[in-house]
Amino acid sequence: MRERNPGSPYPLGATLNENTWWNFSVYSPHRISQLVIGDYATGRAKETFPLDSALNRTGDIWHISIKASEDRLVWGWNVDHENVVRGTKIARLATDPYAKLLKTGNQWGENGWGSLAEDNGVLISVATAPHEFAWSTPSHSPLIPDHLIIYETHVRGCSEHPSSKSKNPGTYLGMIDTLPHLKSLGITAIEILPVFEFDESEWKLSNPVTGERLYNYWGYSPLSFFSPMQRYGTTSDPILTSEEFKRLIAAAHDFGIAVILDVVYNHTGEGNEHGPAYSFKVLDESAYYILDKNASFTNYSGCGNTLNANHPIVIDLILSSLRHWAIEYRIDGFRFDLASAMTRNQEGVPMVEPSVIEAIVKDPVISKCMLIAEPWDAAGLYQAGSLFSLNQCHENAFMEWNDRFRDDVRKFIRGTPGTSGLFASRLCGSKDIYGRKGFPKNSINYIVAHDGFSLFDLVSYNMKHNLENGEHNRDGMNENFSWNCGEEGPSDHRHINRLRDRQLKNFIVALFLAQGTPMMLMGDECRRSKKGNNNTWCQDSPLSWLNWDEIGSNRDCSRLISTLITLRTETGCFHSDRFLSSDDIQWHGNTLYAPNWDEKNQFVAFSLLKEEKEPCLFIAFNASSVEQSVEIPPLSSGSWHLVVHTSKSAPNDMYCPNKGPKVISHALKMRAHSSLVLIASAK
Repeated sequence: MRERNPGSPYPLGATLNENTWWNFSVYSPHRISQLVIGDYATGRAKETFPLDSALNRTGDIWHISIKASEDRLVWGWNVDHENVVRGTKIARLATDPYAKLLKTGNQWGENGWGSLAEDNGVLISVATAPHEFAWSTPSHSPLIPDHLIIYETHVRGCSEHPSSKSKNPGTYLGMIDTLPHLKSLGITAIEILPVFEFDESEWKLSNPVTGERLYNYWGYSPLSFFSPMQRYGTTSDPILTSEEFKRLIAAAHDFGIAVILDVVYNHTGEGNEHGPAYSFKVLDESAYYILDKNASFTNYSGCGNTLNANHPIVIDLILSSLRHWAIEYRIDGFRFDLASAMTRNQEGVPMVEPSVIEAIVKDPVISKCMLIAEPWDAAGLYQAGSLFSLNQCHENAFMEWNDRFRDDVRKFIRGTPGTSGLFASRLCGSKDIYGRKGFPKNSINYIVAHDGFSLFDLVSYNMKHNLENGEHNRDGMNENFSWNCGEEGPSDHRHINRLRDRQLKNFIVALFLAQGTPMMLMGDECRRSKKGNNNTWCQDSPLSWLNWDEIGSNRDCSRLISTLITLRTETGCFHSDRFLSSDDIQWHGNTLYAPNWDEKNQFVAFSLLKEEKEPCLFIAFNASSVEQSVEIPPLSSGSWHLVVHTSKSAPNDMYCPNKGPKVISHALKMRAHSSLVLIASAK
């Protein structure tokens, strides 16, 4: 029989002490009758250790230490208590919330969840001795670029398509193959959709059009806050999978690209009263979840439950998780999904000073990472510019997804009257949102993201086309502020395709030449279409995958993005720590120094100024349906050179900064729905 002793209540989870003893510790106010240890290779139970509340319990922490005979094992906790939601007596093997790895199998769509008992729904917690990873740099040096350009991507989607020709498609290693392309674009950070372990097969749905299986492709349904997704590995060994994820991060850092994780701390994959109970529900659902007065799960997340993020136990869990990713995996930043749900108290009421947010921004490790909030939740709580980006020191302030940038830019570019003033505010960093105590960088500017149309679909569809999701087209956003340019979906009309091309490029110009932090979506550099589906959460198919052949056939789009990123970086006009003043920007209309903010106006032009109010860039947008002319500001010395003119056809529509033709005329014609960018040069 293996030696044992009462153990220590902290740290929570499993810890190998000096390579001789395993210490196990878990929080639960309910009786935990046994620690169950299993064989690492098979995942099957082989030893049980009864717990005595007089010896193995400190407060509501249960703990035990056993003599080590291996450097890796699997374990679970037998919990026996009255479940308040279901009202039935249950004895269940619970997964440890602090397990750093889970053993779930690596075949996508065929999860390999095993069992330590007769309960086939259990997730297996994996404990392993600390092991060193051969990082290419000797110490952790977080990459926080001065010129942050974010590319939102998906581990499986970026390399699963056969055109990627990756040796390891759909995996962490496969994503490494995409990094040279991102580097060539000028990307400085990738924001990866959830990599916390999730069950892609949790919903038994089929595509009503093709009959194919639908999956939880996006992964916003965490089973663990510590374990990387096993199905993104090439091996069934979770330890090796974690090393493959580290190889991806190390490779990104070698390319000078930071890694931001899209993290979900607003709910778990256990769902509501009818969902599975594998960990949090079993250990203490009243601590881990916000319950209503009837002990039912609240749903501020839109996913069946809401994590009780401001409970002390849950705060410790979240902080421990974030530190784990920052230290063990050298993650550079975190984007908090539905972050406003994390600001609610035990009763679901929004807090003025949420404890968990304060703890994050003051944590000595986490606060040094990039912090990005999605400043709303699924129940209507909207906090953009009013919580996350305020009341913290400059270094620790959250950046925020700016959905008003998304909507106002979409409206103006498509030609919606009365939006020129709002469009101008978004180009200037959204001072109306972040001007109280924030900075332009607080605004994560985006026009499209994973949730919604792709950029090409934004100019090709008026309506969503989500029938293939199996929800009768009821899912997804109804108002997309899109314009199909005259025909719904693919078109054979040359004039429509040319107009779409201009509109797509106009959006790119607005995104990359606005104050704030730009974020683009995977595939927008190659006109990726999702066929009008604006909610592809369940589509593990070419609708969601990046087609690498399309990158080769759409070089002009990639070239425009690369050109604008270079312009943004070299001019220094787009990364100020203050909002623009009259010393920095000069507004125009069709004529110089005469901006028109009339409701009917659909033309905006401006100069960005350098020292002594001398123009360095001139940018104009004609969102109207007619051709217009624009006067060009005079220069005291040097000349204007063309950078972008979407009125023209490739290759004459864009040039590298200071490499384009000299502009001699005092005025230029701009076609309907076009944009213009000029740079002042000493030549």
